[in-house]
Amino acid sequence: MAALKTLGDWLQGSGWVQALVQAEIASAGTADSFLRTSHVSRTRRAHQVTTAALFTLQQNAYNHYHDQLDNAHDEQLKFDDWCKQQVITCPQFNYWATVLQLELTVLVYVRFLRQASFQMYMDALTELATWFHAMDHTNYARRIPVHLQDMASLATTQPDIAREFQAGNFTIQKTCRKFSAIPIDQAHEQNNAAIKGDGCAVDLTDNPWQARSDDGCLQDQRLPDSLKSFRMNLSLGTNHQTYGTMTSQQVCRQRSSKMLNRW
Repeated sequence: MAALKTLGDWLQGSGWVQALVQAEIASAGTADSFLRTSHVSRTRRAHQVTTAALFTLQQNAYNHYHDQLDNAHDEQLKFDDWCKQQVITCPQFNYWATVLQLELTVLVYVRFLRQASFQMYMDALTELATWFHAMDHTNYARRIPVHLQDMASLATTQPDIAREFQAGNFTIQKTCRKFSAIPIDQAHEQNNAAIKGDGCAVDLTDNPWQARSDDGCLQDQRLPDSLKSFRMNLSLGTNHQTYGTMTSQQVCRQRSSKMLNRW
């Protein structure tokens, strides 16, 4: 969330909110809430759409430059060299290229959780540490470098823990599907929501007579049954290949990025 808030601080006053509204991706109030990261999932989706749109616009601009050179028979620059030249000559290109790089860094940070890659975590957090300093997030700017130093020296101070981290044992894989690992604290929150939901521990605490009655506690088997059903569903999970097909969320992001490009 801190990384998304840092990205929102950089996008403040850039016209990004107005672009999302004009492209009919979000309403004015929802788009403005993306700057404050009021809802993490919605904000992350908006940045995914923005990243796809910026990359597409960048490629279209380079293709236009390529077509003009073909007609003039001039020497063609490679894509990276062309981007560096545009950064120097065009301030607007420089700003949105910086936005694209920062959004990619934030998405890499999300990717390290899904793939349980400790090295990717270190690389992404190292890049984000400089942004915490630049956007005046004081607490993160102070503590993140200390944390990075502790993680870098973990192989010598705690080699057993370092091996577990390298093996990806800082996340939990609830299914057999790829790209679905979640942090341990998020798994705890999901388990708490399942246990404290309606029909489980909430009924025992809300009803004092049921909590005092041994017969009521013995007869109410919904909590263990729900946990057994949850474990059974996990054991029946299959390893699907999702790269060849597009999910509904991917189709929605692609459609939104096209609308943002047209705007």
